[in-house]
Amino acid sequence: MTYLIDGYNLLHALGMVTSSATPVKFRRAREEMLEWLNTAHPSPEDLLVIFDARKAPRLTPGEQLVGAVRVRFAHHMFADDMIEDIIQAARTPAALTVVSNDMRVQEAGRRRGCVVWRTDDLVDATLKGATKSSPRDPPKSDKPDSIGPDEMQEFLDAFGESDDDGGTDRRGFGWRK
Repeated sequence: MTYLIDGYNLLHALGMVTSSATPVKFRRAREEMLEWLNTAHPSPEDLLVIFDARKAPRLTPGEQLVGAVRVRFAHHMFADDMIEDIIQAARTPAALTVVSNDMRVQEAGRRRGCVVWRTDDLVDATLKGATKSSPRDPPKSDKPDSIGPDEMQEFLDAFGESDDDGGTDRRGFGWRK
């Protein structure tokens, strides 16, 4: 499984940069993020990170290795366009996990049968080590899908129950419909 990552989306999701950061701050943030991916991700050799080249180092032709992580800078185009080109050219798109918050990139991945994650999904999977098994779906949240009757009763006991007419609960809180 190859994880095709929108690099600046991930930098922003990690809170490492803002769009007004200087080129020096972008460089440092890129280096820190790539170092984090190399040490925290269970299989960094499966990662291909694409960055817009607008704030890239001058000499960045083709693909580079930063540790085990593969890196490309999208010269003369946007990273989103390069990611879409890679998706389109993939012989086995189902073997790609596209990691981007950009709806257009996500849709391009879905159309070709790629697994599609948001950047938060990759962060969660990396922190939990879930990527070792190359899951087909984003990692599951620790939050339950629903709560049981006992938990519901605890909630109602703590916060009160609304009466049917939309008036007030037994503690006097106003509930409006």
